[in-house]
Amino acid sequence: MRTKNISERLKQIISEKKLSIRAFAKEINCADTTIGALIKGKAEPGYSILFSIVNRYPEISPEWLLTGEGYMLRNPKQVCMDETKQVIEDYSYHHQEQMKDISEFIKEKNRQLEQLLKANMKLTRMLEEGGPKEKLLIKNLYSRRQEKN
Repeated sequence: MRTKNISERLKQIISEKKLSIRAFAKEINCADTTIGALIKGKAEPGYSILFSIVNRYPEISPEWLLTGEGYMLRNPKQVCMDETKQVIEDYSYHHQEQMKDISEFIKEKNRQLEQLLKANMKLTRMLEEGGPKEKLLIKNLYSRRQEKN
């Protein structure tokens, strides 16, 4: 099934959707005068108009819109599968970004933890090896920490 020219295909879409030229133009974010010129065959649609149509009406076959080959309406099952695939891709992309952020956060917390463990080991050694002055210093530091918490 082949529809001769783009103006006929646009008329067919508008008819299928039961829209006026103005309503169709608004749906695809285009001037109604532009759609009028396209339907009359006085102009050819550019990429942005064709993309807007396919984006707004995913059930319209892009192949049919561009070439007139095949059927105007895509298989509903295929439309659903394409939309599901897009949702999964979008979710995966955003999820990857979140996982990257979480991974960086964990790495930073691990670095901080390592620094604290080293400081703790150093203080423990000082306590074990030190004289009365060091033990008093550590006791005072420990007391201040307890007061803050």
